[in-house]
Amino acid sequence: MQVTIVEKGPIHLVGMHIRSSLANNGTMALWQGFKPGIGFLQGVDPAVSFSVSRYDNLDSVINFHPNTEFEKWAAVEQLDLSFEVPEGMEQLEIERGQYAHFLYKGAVSGFGAAMGRFYGAWLPQSGFALDHRPHFERLDQRYLGPTHSDSVEEVFISVKKL
Repeated sequence: MQVTIVEKGPIHLVGMHIRSSLANNGTMALWQGFKPGIGFLQGVDPAVSFSVSRYDNLDSVINFHPNTEFEKWAAVEQLDLSFEVPEGMEQLEIERGQYAHFLYKGAVSGFGAAMGRFYGAWLPQSGFALDHRPHFERLDQRYLGPTHSDSVEEVFISVKKL
């Protein structure tokens, strides 16, 4: 796993969100509800999607377990903020900050193992800690769907220097 520290933000998003957990994962239904509405959005880049996780109080991975609830977003970047957000969608701003960035290639079924390597091996040895900002995946033309073994996602985990 090749992780680099990058500065990102602010990123203005428009999308939909739900409360979710790993044990009661509603991500698929969220995306199924969001995707048809992308065509009605103005001032966005419909070719690049963002899957965002906002944690209420996650300072350490020790506090995280499969029933930990968080806010899950399906969104696209809002490039022109002058357009009105349609009913049923909301805006979210990803604040400027440092992010641990890496590429994940594979089906979504292997994503948890990759995150386990990040949190279990890379993060403890990195000199960084989790920061209380959203974490997100950026999905562009390299993302071929959740079951495709050649799908590529850009992963951004909010961090701060220890």
